[in-house]
Amino acid sequence: MDLQIDDDMERSGNTDPATLDLFTHAIAAHSARWEYLRLCLPDVHPFPSIGPPLPFLRELTMDLVNGTDSIREALHAAPLLRTVAVQFSPGHCISVYPWTQLTTFFGYGLLAHECVDILTQAINLVKCNVDLDWADEDVSPPSRNITLPYLSTLILRGCIPDDLPWKLLDIFTLPALQKLEIDEELLQGDPIGLLKSLISRSKCHMRELYVPDLDRRSLEKYRLALPAVGSIARAKLDQFNPWVVVDEMTDYDSDSDSD
Repeated sequence: MDLQIDDDMERSGNTDPATLDLFTHAIAAHSARWEYLRLCLPDVHPFPSIGPPLPFLRELTMDLVNGTDSIREALHAAPLLRTVAVQFSPGHCISVYPWTQLTTFFGYGLLAHECVDILTQAINLVKCNVDLDWADEDVSPPSRNITLPYLSTLILRGCIPDDLPWKLLDIFTLPALQKLEIDEELLQGDPIGLLKSLISRSKCHMRELYVPDLDRRSLEKYRLALPAVGSIARAKLDQFNPWVVVDEMTDYDSDSDSD
């Protein structure tokens, strides 16, 4: 089921609040039959309370600010839920989701402390795609290392403060990691050192490394320094299907020596 009602529709008058309220309540009344759900509602309209359980729900995509608390109990009574994709906004409550049972997570607009809190709990993840929004916040490193024993694919995008007193990759131990895409900015000035440390600490067999927008010389340095990594490219993985490579730049001979 795909329920998407955006702010433009509401402002245009195509969806008046009373009609929208009746519609969302009618949808919620059939929540026990949901398997795949995508919710995108205006900030001004909360989603109605949903009574547990949700016995068949497997995948959930949400762009929803108001009303997340109203579905917390229901989501924690969704035993088959394994995939969650969330556009985070101020006021979004991360405790809504049953992190420990998820195997796939897509998170967009995550603040640093939210990312740390989620990944500390989501110990069964196999695929994770996180777009970080490091706002002006003082974030202490987690009190212990984050070990994700089953994580095979990790995408880390976004920005990071220049003066962050700890290294993002240093908080992870990922023994099953095979495929990593990471923005070079998140490697915090010591990309090869941090990657070597991650691989050594995790004892993982990384097969593919993607660092978008690398120049030719940097790419060759990565390849020389990390010979055990099967493929290193300046490419991106598809954000919704992180096992698919997109926008790969393979014509390295066309690069100028000034890169």
